[in-house]
Amino acid sequence: MTVASPTPGQGRPPQELDRQVLGTPNYMPPEQADGRVAAVGTLSDVNSLGAILYCILTGRPPFQSSSPFETLMQVIKEPPITPRRLIPSLPSDLETICLKAIEKSPAKRYASAAEMREGLNRYLAGEPILARIKSLAAPTIRQSSEFNYT
Repeated sequence: MTVASPTPGQGRPPQELDRQVLGTPNYMPPEQADGRVAAVGTLSDVNSLGAILYCILTGRPPFQSSSPFETLMQVIKEPPITPRRLIPSLPSDLETICLKAIEKSPAKRYASAAEMREGLNRYLAGEPILARIKSLAAPTIRQSSEFNYT
């Protein structure tokens, strides 16, 4: 998943290729979906890993719509349906790990895939995970993804 740079010889003028979004919208981080090329990096990869985890846990991607454009708009503007809303029996720690990874704000995500792996390993070992939702109001249906994690 990348944002195309102007490349001569592709049959279209370079200015038409600038900021063209390439990739699978369902698993794309918001900064990539809205064409912020300079913001795409390690934290974007964490988001994409979180989207894959979301799909593994729920059986569907965190964002889906009838068209790629509408899916991109969801990625950019809307929070995902919380995994426990789709699968009520899902352990809350797994939901927390997943939601932290797919936060809209890169600064609120895990700092690396290794840090996310550490959270998953702690969960699998039956140890307390470090990420927590600080708010007492648990998110239900498509509420803001501006959760506060530690």
